[in-house]
This record gives sequence, C-alpha cells and structure tokens, in this order.
Amino acid sequence: MKVAFPPPSRSRPGTLLLDVILGIALFMIFLGALGTTLINGEEATEASGDRVRGTSIAQQAIEASQSIRDQDFSLLTVGTHGVRVNSTTGKWEFNGSQSSSSGGYLTSVTVDSMSDGSVFVTATTTWTRIPNRPGGVSLSMILSNWQKSLQIGNWGTFTLTGSYIVTGGGTPLFNDVALSGNFAYVSSETSGGGAGLYILDVSTPTNPVRVNSSFSLGYAGYAIAIRNSVLYILTSDANGEIKAYDISTPASPVFLTSYDLPGGGAAKALFIYGSKLYVGATGLSGATNAWLPRTVIIARSQPDLPEWIVPRALASNNHCFDGHGHEQNCSSASSAGSSSSSSSSGPYPNGNDFFVFDISNPSAIVYKSSLYVQGVNDIAVTGTSAYLASPLDTAELRVVNVTNPKSVQFATGSVNAAPNGGYNLNDRTLDGLTVATTGTSGLIGTEHGGAIQELVLFDIKYPGVPMPPPGPWYYYASGSIVKAAGDPSGCYAFIATSWRTQMLQVLKLQDHSLTKLQFYTAPSSANNGARGMFYDASHDRVYVVNQNGVFIFQPGPPPSACP
Repeated sequence: MKVAFPPPSRSRPGTLLLDVILGIALFMIFLGALGTTLINGEEATEASGDRVRGTSIAQQAIEASQSIRDQDFSLLTVGTHGVRVNSTTGKWEFNGSQSSSSGGYLTSVTVDSMSDGSVFVTATTTWTRIPNRPGGVSLSMILSNWQKSLQIGNWGTFTLTGSYIVTGGGTPLFNDVALSGNFAYVSSETSGGGAGLYILDVSTPTNPVRVNSSFSLGYAGYAIAIRNSVLYILTSDANGEIKAYDISTPASPVFLTSYDLPGGGAAKALFIYGSKLYVGATGLSGATNAWLPRTVIIARSQPDLPEWIVPRALASNNHCFDGHGHEQNCSSASSAGSSSSSSSSGPYPNGNDFFVFDISNPSAIVYKSSLYVQGVNDIAVTGTSAYLASPLDTAELRVVNVTNPKSVQFATGSVNAAPNGGYNLNDRTLDGLTVATTGTSGLIGTEHGGAIQELVLFDIKYPGVPMPPPGPWYYYASGSIVKAAGDPSGCYAFIATSWRTQMLQVLKLQDHSLTKLQFYTAPSSANNGARGMFYDASHDRVYVVNQNGVFIFQPGPPPSACP
C-alpha cells in the first residue's frame, strides 16, 4: 500500500518574519545614518556660523579698543575688560571683566603694556552653543599712542653719555641688557667673577650706579626681557633655564618661578610679544615622538597639559605625571626633579628648540607649543611672524607662523633652496647671530667673514619669508654683528659689533641705503667689542655691553626730518 504524503510546503512563516525584521532593522540603520549625517552637517554649519559670528564680535571689540585709544590713550588700562557703549556719551568704554552678546557669546579684552609705551590688545570671544563643543576665537593688535609725537634725536651725531666699567675683581663678561624705568638690568657670565645679574640705577645717565651689589643670580645670565614688572632671564641652570623675577622694587628682585627646557642645549634667545614669551635654544638634536619626559613636575607655575590628559584641579602642592600623562605619587619622582619645587617642565617634544609660553600670569610660565628649527640665536616677532637668526648654513633666517600659539608652524615658502620657512644667504655659510624688525624692515646680522657683508636688510611688508624684490640690501660691518635694532620711526638702524674700534654703528635705514652715519670706538681698557645691545625707545638711548662695561649713548637734538 502506498501512502501519499502532501508535498512539502514552500511557505516558511518564521523566515518571512525574520526577513521583515531584518528589513526594518536595515531601514532603521539607514535612517539613523542619514539622521546622524544630517545632524552632523547641521552642527558643522552651526559651528561655522558661530565662528563667523564670534570673529565679528571679537573684531568689534578690537575696534572698540581703538576708539577708546583715540579718546585718551591712558584709558587703555592693563587688565581684562568687557566693552560697551556708554549710554550717555555714546562712546565705547571698558566695563567689568567681560561683555556678553545675544546668542551666548562672551567677550573679554586683555590689555598688556609694552616696553615702548604701546599696548598689546587681545580680544577673545567664546561660546558653547553645541553641548560639549565649546568654541572660541582670539584677535590681537598693537595700539600705540598716535597723538604722542616721537622725539627721535639725530643719531648722526650721537655721543657717549655715561658708562659703568668694572675695574679689578675679575671680568663679568656682560651679555645682555634690558631697561625698566630708571633701572638697567645687565646679565653676565660667572666664570670671570660676574654676579650673573647686575642692577644699575641710570636715572642720571651720566653716572650709572650699581645698586644691591650683594645680589647674585647664582648662575650665568644670558638674554633678558621685561614685561610690566617681571624680568625674564635665560640662565645656565640646567634644571630651570628660564627664570622670572618680580622687579616691582627695582633694586631687589624677588624670584617668582623658573622653567626647565628639554635636553642639554643652550637657551640662547628670548622675546616678549604681548603676553607670549618666545624662547630659542641651540645644540639640540631634533624632536622625537615622546610628548612627555619620564616625569613631569607641575609646581607653582603649572604649564598646560595636552588635551588628552584629563583636566583636574591642581592644588598648590606639586603634582607628578608619568610618561603617559597619568598622575603618580611625587615620592616616586626623581629626586633631582622633585627638589626643584619652583620649577616647571614639559610637556614638549624632546629636541624641539623654539618654544612659545604664555606669561599672562606673572607667577607662571605656561607652555603652549614648540618646534624643531635646527637652532635659534635670536628672535624678533611682529604680527603673525617670528623671525629667527639661525646657525643653519642653508637658512640663516627662518620664519615661523605664530598665529596659533598652541600650534606654531613654519611659514610657507623658501628662498635659495632653503628648508621650509627659510631664507638662505647663499653667499656665505656663516651663522645668523641677530635679527630685528622695525616697521616694514627686517635686519639680520651674521658672523664676520672676510669680504662678506654681515648685515642684510629685508622688506617684510608682507608676513612670512621675505620674497625679494625689492631688496635685499647689504652692509659691510667689519665684524660679527652681535645685536641689531631700529628706532620706531624706521629712520635709523643700530648695530653692535665684535669689532672694538667700531663697537656701535648707526646706519641710515629709511632709504635702504644703510649709509654709516657715525660709529663709536671703545677704549682699549674696556676689552674687545660688543656682546649685547638694547635700544630704549622711551628715552631714545642705546645701551651697549662688552666684557666689563656698560655704555650709554644718546643722540643730538631732533632733526627736522630723517637725514
């Protein structure tokens, strides 16, 4: 007997249900992806709009500061302010510490004084319209008292006003000089019996007098710069090359903090521009991928940590971090590092030799970013460009874009087959020793070498690497140019050279001729040529230092026009 079975059913209800579920899931994934894309696109558009709006508000704050300057320069008081229009006078004024605009934008204007009587103004606008994604933009400008006429004398007839000469008791080997009010701060070596830092009362320039002769830096002192009432000096201290002193009481500097640079290279140059301190070193071998030294000790002056380290409130005590940015017990840190309770170090790529620090807080030297530039002998910053005098044979001048202090980069372009951001003086292989800027002129001085013209003048009307023509223009200085400067009017250039018989030379700058107007011969008893120089714009004086002397020069009566 045959048994007949019904044919197998091709209908699989469970499978059909699964297909439906999978289809719905795929559709939902598609919708989710589409929604995410639309949301992200909307957020990106909103973020872009926020930046445009924030930039506009910050620009308005800068223009408000210009208006306040035009009313009365003295109204640009140092500090952090908000801005508003006075309802009675209809004029811009500072008000409080920040101002708000519709849409949740907050703006603050920070005013910093500069050594030449100008101020450095930074307008910062922040917002947090998208959760967990705050935004911000900063704009800066130097504002000068345009209503005050510059009293630049006739440097074609300058004279030696006074000098401070060390006789007996060793040779201090003076290195650099900076002015604050009626006091000159002079750095020196210690190998010949120098104190590292000398303080001179120059209120009577014909008779400069050393004060607080018992003060000793404890280390050799090199480059110096002053911001408000804080003096920054590079030293031979391997555990704290950068040192900061409060000079509110000029004759009695009070130590504030120090900063330990990476590697064993020599810190050579520093420059203050607004609230940023730029430092250069030589002798470092190049950056690695290591973002932190084995142990970083954060003391009274805490540097910024990378964004990938979880923010935390740091107490006044030291906090230590291992090489991965994780906090550890300070007792496990090296004894050498932990013993320096007032010094900060890192984070930085090992080997970098050009550094940017924030010094808006007088008690802190806060690291922002750094770059390996193959050595720095001198620094001059103007606008968005840092000009570096370099020991590199293929780029005696290097230019770094400092628009974003948190991420400095080489300026685009090169000249004469120089590396990125460089200008190769291809008629020499001599080190660039000094660099200076004034107006649209840039000066670089190099080592002496036979028939080489040691001074080169560039047109820097546009930021970045100079791209002739016009220029460059050259001058034969007959010695290594250890320091260069220019007066604010752009009329004169000053160069200090290693040639004793022409230790200070004044050149005509305005017409690019670099005509030598006058020079000064140091007495043979003063030993050798110049080692440093400073132009004091507020008093229109030049200070030159050599092995054992500080020389003060002043010009003749102001001419009717630049000669």
